[in-house]
Amino acid sequence: MGNRKFSSGDLPNTMVYERIVLESPPILGDLTRDEEKTKVKIAKLLRKMSNHDLYNEIYKLNIDHYLTTNYDFGFLNTIKSNHEISIENESTEKIYSIRRKKVLTNSNSKKYLWHIHGEIERPPSIMLGLDHYSGSVGKINNYIKGSYNHIINGKEIIEPTIFSKHQNNNFKNTSWIDQFFNANVHIIGLTLDYSEIDLWWVLNKRARMLRDPKWKNKLNNKVVFYTHNIDDARKGVLIALGVEVQEIVVNGNDKAKYLEFYEKFLTLFKKDYN
Repeated sequence: MGNRKFSSGDLPNTMVYERIVLESPPILGDLTRDEEKTKVKIAKLLRKMSNHDLYNEIYKLNIDHYLTTNYDFGFLNTIKSNHEISIENESTEKIYSIRRKKVLTNSNSKKYLWHIHGEIERPPSIMLGLDHYSGSVGKINNYIKGSYNHIINGKEIIEPTIFSKHQNNNFKNTSWIDQFFNANVHIIGLTLDYSEIDLWWVLNKRARMLRDPKWKNKLNNKVVFYTHNIDDARKGVLIALGVEVQEIVVNGNDKAKYLEFYEKFLTLFKKDYN
């Protein structure tokens, strides 16, 4: 990417990325291939991410589905180091991550790990720029409306609408998207930056459904956002979107603050949901 430097100001990360990619001198003569080369470099750096004991504590909670916006395998590698599990990779998508999941099975449980913004195993899936985020929103919209199709064992599958799945109790863990309409969702370790337009779009769609008479008494799940630092504007928007904001007071600095936040979250979750 050269040594070019520029001030990003108040640009969202998606636009910073687009500027970097579009201003970079052509290398392979094709923007898609050049962009993939950049993502391969990023994937190599992320392979160095270390394990963390906190991941193991989170894995032991009464949770079946784990959604992560991280591209690395820090969570997965921590679990592998502490538990005897088999891992089935059901990721068939090359670029988007609507169905990108790994099934983690041991003698007592089956859990699912969804890399919703891509993973380092497939660098083209790493979601960074506005183009990729916007394309993902289109896929999510199709999935909810019932016009999303994919192939299983050579057969085309067209997903039913989210409304139909509710009517027929027909959720089959096809996508992480289902969780926002059929299960309690607990958001931790994510600032919910405004560049995360896919997640904001899902939350907004769910909020609009809650106001739609045909959805009356159907969406009874919770979405809870845990934070130790949030401004009034962001908090107000989240509440308007039907998200419960759980503020956790921490007193430490840097690493100590990080650990204290997660320890307090674990205590709260075990008390209310385990």
